[in-house]
Amino acid sequence: MQRRRRPTALALALAALSLLASGCPSGAARPQSKPTANKPATTPRATSTAKPEPKPEPKLPPCPALRFDPTAGKLNGLDSKADRAAIKRALPCFTGETPDGKKIGGIEANCGGGVFFTRDHFYFYTGRDYIEVRTGFKGKVGGDLLGASRKTVEGEVGTPNRVEKVAPRTIALYAMTYGTLAVTYDQDGKAIALAAHSTPAQDIKLCK
Repeated sequence: MQRRRRPTALALALAALSLLASGCPSGAARPQSKPTANKPATTPRATSTAKPEPKPEPKLPPCPALRFDPTAGKLNGLDSKADRAAIKRALPCFTGETPDGKKIGGIEANCGGGVFFTRDHFYFYTGRDYIEVRTGFKGKVGGDLLGASRKTVEGEVGTPNRVEKVAPRTIALYAMTYGTLAVTYDQDGKAIALAAHSTPAQDIKLCK
């Protein structure tokens, strides 16, 4: 009967190295990796796209009853030489103003500056000393000249001393006791603006 050979030291060392390379001890099951728990999905934060509400514009006081007298060159008793303080005190319903003589890029701003009432369609040009009312004026006009035909206007104030053509409009300037009434006519000959100037017709620099 033959004896079983005992494994040599070299064989034992090789076997040990083989086990180490496998990463598991002899006869042991390989550890299973732990299942990872599903993390709850994160909901992205909603980004607000709503625009902030604009601040309400300050409410303007209503204008008092308005009356423009083209033959006297006055609006509510104020003439074309009235200063800013007097205008704003009598008519606090102004919507804006430009300093007299202000220039933008070397060009005179807003016809020399003044106090403006755009909501009610009339304007005090204090830089050039004239008052203008336009179509849409929310007041009364003496002789109902605003919107009247040229024939009607000239029946009231006479023939013009000077006429300027600013196509498609015509501006006729009539001599008055206070200075000049400048009337702008549209292409149909209807008065769409009346301006009372303190200056003689020949000296007026029109704001076109």
